[in-house]
Order: sequence, then C-alpha cells, then structure tokens
Amino acid sequence: MSDNYGHGLGAKRWIFAALVVFYVMLLAVGPAGAMDFQYQRAVVVELDNVERSDHIEQHVKAQLTSGPTSGQEVTFINYYFAEIPDVYYLTEGSRLLLGLQYHEGDLITVYLRDLVRDRSLAFLVLAFAALLLVIGRTKGLRTLLTLALAVAAIVYVLLPAILAGYNPIGVATATAGGIALVTIVVVGGWNRKSLAAVLGTLGGVLVAGSLTLWFGSVLELTGFTSEEAHMLRVYGGIADLRGVLFSGIILGSLGAVTDVGMSVASAAAEIQQARENITRPALFRSAMNVGRDIMGTMANTLILAYAGTTLPVLLLMLHLETDWLLILNMNIVAAELLRGMAGSIGLVVSIPCTAFMASWIFTKKPGNTPD
Repeated sequence: MSDNYGHGLGAKRWIFAALVVFYVMLLAVGPAGAMDFQYQRAVVVELDNVERSDHIEQHVKAQLTSGPTSGQEVTFINYYFAEIPDVYYLTEGSRLLLGLQYHEGDLITVYLRDLVRDRSLAFLVLAFAALLLVIGRTKGLRTLLTLALAVAAIVYVLLPAILAGYNPIGVATATAGGIALVTIVVVGGWNRKSLAAVLGTLGGVLVAGSLTLWFGSVLELTGFTSEEAHMLRVYGGIADLRGVLFSGIILGSLGAVTDVGMSVASAAAEIQQARENITRPALFRSAMNVGRDIMGTMANTLILAYAGTTLPVLLLMLHLETDWLLILNMNIVAAELLRGMAGSIGLVVSIPCTAFMASWIFTKKPGNTPD
C-alpha cells in the first residue's frame, strides 16, 4: 500500500510540475496572434468542494474586482493536494489573482495564479512610512525620499541596463555609488560630514566589489544559485549570470556600508564640535573607537541576514545527513558565504576610511567646525 501511495504521490507531483511548467511557458511566450493574457484581482463568492480519494476538487465562482471587466463573475476548478506545496485551499472571501486568457475578445481560460498579497504589503509599507515620519520627522521624510530614489534607480536604471546587455558589475557599481551619494546628501545635507561619509562609503563598496570579483574567480562561482537564475538564462537571454551574482553582492553590501559611513562621520563631527581644538590623530582615534562599537553589531547583522537565505538548503542538507565537506563546497553555499564575507569586509574597511577622511576634513584649520 505504501508503494502505491508513493507512486501516486509521485505522479501528482509530476502533474503539478507539468502545470507549473505550462504556466511558465504561458508567461514566457506572451501574447500571440489574437490571444490576450491578463491578470486581475478577484474574490471568491461561492464554491463547492468535492472530496476525491487523494485531493479536493473545488468548483469556484469568483467575482473580478479589477481591470476592464471588474464585476464580472467567472468560474474555474481548483485542485487542492495536501501533500503538495504552493497549492491553496480556497474559502469564500479568499482574494485571488486570476490569469485570464482571451481569444478574439472571448474569455476561454481562467486559472488561479496566486493569492492577492499586494494590499497587505502596501499596508506594511505604509506602517513603516508612518513610523519613519512620526519618529524621524524631517529626517524620516528624507529617508523615505532616499528609499524611493533607490528603488527607482534599481527598477529604472539597474535592471533595464543589465537586461539590455550592459556589464552587470559596472552598472551595479555605478548605481550603488549614485544611491550612496544621494542617500547621504539628502539625509545629512551637503556638508563636510556628508563628504566624509560618502568617501568612506565608496571606499567600503569598492573593497567589497574588488573582493567579490577576486574571490568569485578563485571560487569559480557560476551564478547558477537558484531556479530563477536558470530561467533568467533561458528566457531572459542573460549569459553573464556570474556578473549578476556579483552585482547583487555589491548592491547588498551598500546599505550596511552606508550606515556605518554615516554613523562614523556623524560621530566625528559631534566630537569635533565638542572639542574644537582636537588634533587630527586624536579625532581619528575617537572616530575609530565609535566605529569599532558599530562594527561588532553591523557585521553580525549582515552575516545573519545572508545566512538566513541559505537556511532551507542547510536544513535540507542536515536532514539528509549530508557531509559538511559537500555542503561547504556547494555553489549556493559558497556564493552566500562570499556575499556575507565581502559585505562584512567592506563594512569593516569603511570605518577607518571614514575616520581618516573625517579627521582630515574636520581639522584642516584650527578651530574649524563642521557645517
């Protein structure tokens, strides 16, 4: 009986995999001839569950809530298998994202693409923005502005440039530098404190990028670290997946390095204001002491964030009692270790870079105070 169950489950998984491939092909091919594919929100208004031997067959009536045909009711069948992940058990009121296929204006196919999550995500973003404004006030508003600019730079500059065939590493480095410059200037204003932070941040990002290129070549990483990378190679026509991987590492280290650079520069500015006649070496040592305290927590945060992305893989490997020698030499694990190490080293290097720049900029003349 267990063998039959195993074969049955295997067959269901193959069927499910085939459906996934079919939907991916639909997405990849796009409109052809008179065919028109649309995605619209909908809400379940009525459904009938039919119990089968190994699954539940849900006959669903849903009302479209977006798009040109909002208010129209459509029907489709949802197959729910308890043993298969990424399939949903629907109830009345469930909010859905439906795929609709039209032929010469007539609706011919309706299928469940996913659950609607964008409104909940929008609420989360609004809560974050509200907290920034309430607690940060003017600084919070500036932070929101820099976040919007960073997202725009990634969506409208970085991604289109890579898809257009430009060098991913060069584009990522230029984008990261631009984001760092705009972020620091908008948040801190255009003054010597921001200048020190920008120079220190660029130093950290350049070190992180250089280490990524060097050790990426030494480790012979391929860039094939996920299913999305394989699909990008096939459907997106991106040949330099290794460059895409390195670009992600450079961009991922930017946030932490910028944070450290601005923190050390701000601390140096406050120290110099409190002690106007402080010497350059003394200011450097004070800024380094502040940076060392920041380094202990930020490096830990960065490593833990990157380690979290490989947690499912590590759990699976340990469950299968895979040898640690094999785990440490896996492409995806090596890539995440490089990501964490390069970002952390860039973060650490940005501390003396910023401290050195701040000590020179703030103490050029006796009694000079930062803007």
